[in-house]
Amino acid sequence: MVAVIMHVVFDGWPQRYDSLLGLNLLFGLFITVLLWEGNRAIFVLMRRLFPRYDQTTSRLVVQTLTSTIFTFLATVFLNEFHRLIFTVPLCPKGGIFSSFLLKMVPTLMVTSFYESIYFFGEWKKNLQRSEALARAGI
Repeated sequence: MVAVIMHVVFDGWPQRYDSLLGLNLLFGLFITVLLWEGNRAIFVLMRRLFPRYDQTTSRLVVQTLTSTIFTFLATVFLNEFHRLIFTVPLCPKGGIFSSFLLKMVPTLMVTSFYESIYFFGEWKKNLQRSEALARAGI
């Protein structure tokens, strides 16, 4: 869906359907899935490596660095893969860094959203644990 919206926003509504349009939409979907699922996998891995509350700072630092490196490498890969399929690069010459920065905006937003949900879920569990201990008189 994002691929269709992006195509319409940046290129306008297609006047006619051609095979290149369908391939572009599939490639846009591929970009979205690769970045979303890759960064989500990093997020899940960091939760396993740094599960404790006192490791939150370490988890966030390592997660941010890993996601940044992954997103940059994915941007370079996607540019070359697009050039291989369509014979033109996804980014104009010298535009890799700006494309990377553009991809980092939703990456950081989604990661912040996931981290907020995780943080407040852990906070709720700890609060419930504390209340249970207080009721038990420990």
